[in-house]
Amino acid sequence: MIIYILFILLVITIGLLYYLNSNKSEKREYFTQETTNNFISPNDFREKIEPTQKVGSSVGFAVVPYPNPGGSSYVLKHTKDGKSNDMYKMEFNLTPGLHYHFRYYYSNSLPVYDNINSVQILYLDGDTTITPEVNVSESKDVGQTNWELRNISFQVPESGTGRTQIILGGVTEKNIFEYFTDLYLVKTSPYLQNFTFTNNLNLFIMGKKSEHNNNNLIKDLSLTGNDLLFEKNVVYQGDQISLNTNSGKIMNAGKIIGPNKFTIVWNVKLDNMTGQQLFMEIKANNKIERGLTINYETGMSATDNKLILDIGRFTYKYKVGIVQRSANYTLTFNDGVVELFVDGVLIEPYERVSVIDEPLLGTCPDGWKLDETTGMCKVVGINPGKCVSTQDFKGYDNNTKRNWSARCEVSWNNCDILKPGETASEKNMNCEMGDNLNFETNNILINPNGTIRGLLTYLLIYNNRIGVEIIEKLPDAIFKFMNVSVETKETVPVWSSLFDGVINRKLDVYGGGFETPLNNMYVNSSLNRLNTLNEKIRGEVEMDYSRMPIVDNKNYGMGQFMGGELCPFLGNIENSPCNNEYCNNTDWSDLGNLKVNKECNEGINEYCRNNTNDPTCIILRQKAIEREELNKKVETFTNCNSCFRR
Repeated sequence: MIIYILFILLVITIGLLYYLNSNKSEKREYFTQETTNNFISPNDFREKIEPTQKVGSSVGFAVVPYPNPGGSSYVLKHTKDGKSNDMYKMEFNLTPGLHYHFRYYYSNSLPVYDNINSVQILYLDGDTTITPEVNVSESKDVGQTNWELRNISFQVPESGTGRTQIILGGVTEKNIFEYFTDLYLVKTSPYLQNFTFTNNLNLFIMGKKSEHNNNNLIKDLSLTGNDLLFEKNVVYQGDQISLNTNSGKIMNAGKIIGPNKFTIVWNVKLDNMTGQQLFMEIKANNKIERGLTINYETGMSATDNKLILDIGRFTYKYKVGIVQRSANYTLTFNDGVVELFVDGVLIEPYERVSVIDEPLLGTCPDGWKLDETTGMCKVVGINPGKCVSTQDFKGYDNNTKRNWSARCEVSWNNCDILKPGETASEKNMNCEMGDNLNFETNNILINPNGTIRGLLTYLLIYNNRIGVEIIEKLPDAIFKFMNVSVETKETVPVWSSLFDGVINRKLDVYGGGFETPLNNMYVNSSLNRLNTLNEKIRGEVEMDYSRMPIVDNKNYGMGQFMGGELCPFLGNIENSPCNNEYCNNTDWSDLGNLKVNKECNEGINEYCRNNTNDPTCIILRQKAIEREELNKKVETFTNCNSCFRR
């Protein structure tokens, strides 16, 4: 039994180590655009299903199983039949003037096939057919077949409706085969070829001065025509736009932001101010005349800062700590669900308030009539319930009406205020809150009051909610794309695990051999992966928090209250984290899952490097050593060939 249990543990351990090792190498991306917004569906012929965009006949084409690098076992095979001009057509309604990218895997039975024109583009409005230039970004062998990953970029003519056909088929000789799979067609921009996250991207404003920007206009690099126009000429400070006394607008928010799902991403650094400043405003066409506003409210201290978000009928208030340094903010809206991330960390609002009251339910239940004589509600054929046919509801509030309707099984959803003789509607049309986010014809206003003083690095808007995994990667991708200076990049705080960064020597427990203190800006995802997959190891070296010192402030100078919890380090030393302003907004309440920003993390590393007096440093250092030693034991145990010999 013991051998059996040990064998099971060995299998699990090997699996964990293999997974971690397999994630050390970064997957190469040949197609830089996200492919989840593909116009072609299904795109890989799985279950022998062809794309719904296919039009017309397709003589000589068949979906067959064949070894390939795509997402399924099937491919589109073309055999020249010698009787007609074989074509496989897919038709799309694209946007005039915009750029698109078509990618596909291709192979044929010829030894050399680079000169075969396997794809043509037909613009139906002008009946114009072009043979686009093909770029091969990858070549790989699957079985005995060589496949090429081919890429085509094209721009739809500005005149016309945008009806476009992509035509497959380039083989002109009989008994020669060609194969297609993994077909992707996405909207793109020539300016964003090296930027990864373009799926549903409707706005990309970059602070870095370039040939794209002119005087008071900053071009939208997504090429959806959503340029940012300022009232005054733009002043640049390094790779950032100065907002001081300058207001800007982006026309027609309805083209950029949908009413139900969107994401706004921005990086801003504010000057020292007091009071409330309006950063962004987008009006909505609704009854309550409330759309979206983003306000910063700065307090008397450097850390007493808030972000106040008005969206629809709700106001959300967040504590965001220091705003006098560049920070990344991501706001997502998903069918009424609001989330705010600061530097990739989800921040919960400390207050959420509805600014309008719930509408009152109507005079009578659905379909009931207000009697002219008695002034009571009565059944007139529908929705009778099981209690009475006549009832006086004067003085009933919403809760009383709901309780009565539930008890009597009568639907009551209307909000009609009836006059004698009138009948209540059967539907809930007039009970809508009137806070829908229809942004059509309204503009996106940046610093509309001119009160914001600070620097804007970038502004992106997606017409959908992006996932957390993308939110974590976005700052890195944006800064790499912008190719910003080291000075700007270093001002961006990145959150990382504290406990994995305070040992004063090299650790290789993450599979990457990072030196500590952690100076790799984007190591956090690797740490999270280890923490998730290496749960057994974590459990065996979990910190004994009973050893966490309870120190009298008087004798030891314990730190001040920070983030609502007492700082666990000694506070009577000059470089103590308790005296570090970058740690002021840290929540110390859950030390087992503590997250700190980059500057605070570096301060703790420096403070604890050779510190043998502070009990907290001793505990953190011991935890890191124990984790390293345990990982080495696991590795030794895994590589042991004689461990299970009798």
